[in-house]
Amino acid sequence: MTHFSVTLPPSWFEFDGWRATHTGDLARMVDRRLEDQPSLAPARGQILRALREVAVHADRAGVTFAAAMVEPLTEREVLVASAFGAVGDVAEDAAEPDVETIAAQLGSTPGRQVEVTEVPAGRCVRVRSVHASDDAGRAVTVQTMLPIPGQRRVLNFVMSSPHVELADALLELFEAVSSTVQWSPSADG
Repeated sequence: MTHFSVTLPPSWFEFDGWRATHTGDLARMVDRRLEDQPSLAPARGQILRALREVAVHADRAGVTFAAAMVEPLTEREVLVASAFGAVGDVAEDAAEPDVETIAAQLGSTPGRQVEVTEVPAGRCVRVRSVHASDDAGRAVTVQTMLPIPGQRRVLNFVMSSPHVELADALLELFEAVSSTVQWSPSADG
């Protein structure tokens, strides 16, 4: 298995999707956070519900990394953002993955910008998108795709939020976090 790390802001919760949906891990994480930040106590239920939704999605998708940020906005609304990391194989008849080929296959379109950039893990494809239509699903997303050195696999690190009204700030945050992706010393394939 390929291991990677990413530096998340302290307000984010990092968890295993399966454990979070099958054990009391999420509730314990939230309760520990409330000990440090008692002002969040009135929003405990909202925070826990939002984290469970992210955890269920992570578990169903079989991702290798899951994290979420949940911040109360009002009595009834919370700001939610998620981060997922998944490793995918390249088709057997495809060439070894490289960032130029991946970027060319994706191509930029209105509402989606594709670029090749550099993070500590190496050269990658970064896709920034904002979909504000309910038809397409409202989302602000930064997707970072990195070919895994010496393998026919690609790490897909995706950060997103449905809060398109905060698109500029979220894109900035997601780019900053995804720019910290690096291979862990145990990334031996």
